Amino acid sequence: MNDIIGKKPILAKWSTFETTEKLTSKDSGKYHVVVIDANNCMKDSTFYIPNISKGTGSISLASLDYISAYPNLFQNQLTIDNPRIITIERISIYNLIGKLVYTKNIFEKKEQIDLSLNLLTKGNYLFSIETNQGIKNFKISK
Repeated sequence: MNDIIGKKPILAKWSTFETTEKLTSKDSGKYHVVVIDANNCMKDSTFYIPNISKGTGSISLASLDYISAYPNLFQNQLTIDNPRIITIERISIYNLIGKLVYTKNIFEKKEQIDLSLNLLTKGNYLFSIETNQGIKNFKISK
């Protein structure tokens, strides 16, 4: 894990409330981890373990690579482009100290989704798109 982030000691905080460097023997689902090193540098990642049959160890999140959000620098509206039309479940926006400042449950399969974000103040944010195939994060600015 110290290849991902800098100096030891390293603290890993999982969505399962575990603080180990590795998770094993987990069920299918979404798992989120925040890793913090001794310099308080932080990195977060999300992992998706799909339902798979015994002997079929193929996992592909390639559809997430096609999701984009624009414009970045936005004024009041942000557009999500979803050309593979996978189900978008939830949109979350966090400020730079990790506080959730916007969330919207969507559960739609659309090629394009427009979000009105006029209530957000100017600044930098982490924009998270949760889908039925995993989570994609962006850094956005208003």
